[in-house]
Amino acid sequence: MVPFSRPRRLPCQNVRFCGLWEKPADPKIPQPNPYALSGTSAFYHERRTSMEHSDKWAGSLREICYPVERYLLGYPVRDKERLAGAIISNAFLNETPDFERLKNDSADKSLATIGDYVLDFAILEHFPRKDRTTSQEINAYRERYGNNAALHDFSRTHLQLQNFILWGPDEKTRQVWDQGLVLADRFEMLIGVIYLEKDIGAVRTFLDKHNFFPAIDTFGKTS
Repeated sequence: MVPFSRPRRLPCQNVRFCGLWEKPADPKIPQPNPYALSGTSAFYHERRTSMEHSDKWAGSLREICYPVERYLLGYPVRDKERLAGAIISNAFLNETPDFERLKNDSADKSLATIGDYVLDFAILEHFPRKDRTTSQEINAYRERYGNNAALHDFSRTHLQLQNFILWGPDEKTRQVWDQGLVLADRFEMLIGVIYLEKDIGAVRTFLDKHNFFPAIDTFGKTS
């Protein structure tokens, strides 16, 4: 009895299976890449990678925002990316590729603008009620509490806002917060974040909590 033997494999490296037999693949027909993911697998792989990146990004935002939430605001914000945009300097963004997505965000300008108007409103609300008031008195009052020098000094000496901002290496070395009025814009951006996160009432609470008006009164500065 002759032992059973399988047919010899065809001497071809590029083969595909067809039933129990092997035959050379048609070179005109595109062959599947055995190392490539299927459509479904590729979808879930891409989704998993995206989720991992999102989780890392969310974790970074929580870490960045926590000090401000804990010590300045007193509550966690929903939109942490907006708050991060208010406390991260452009120089830091240029040095940190992980935060590339914040570079093209115009939130810094819009937050400062919103914060400026909201702060003006809060200041005018605090204006003493009198039977007769001139426009000059109102403007002087608004300028007294809303000028950049007062906002910067309040942010630096009372809030110590410079300790909550992520500065670039050169900014840290030069301690830019002691050389200009850079903290005034950051303070207005923070006011904008509070207003958008909650409402004008939360802005009043924030100002009262940190003794905004009494603190500026001690500066003895006028316009």
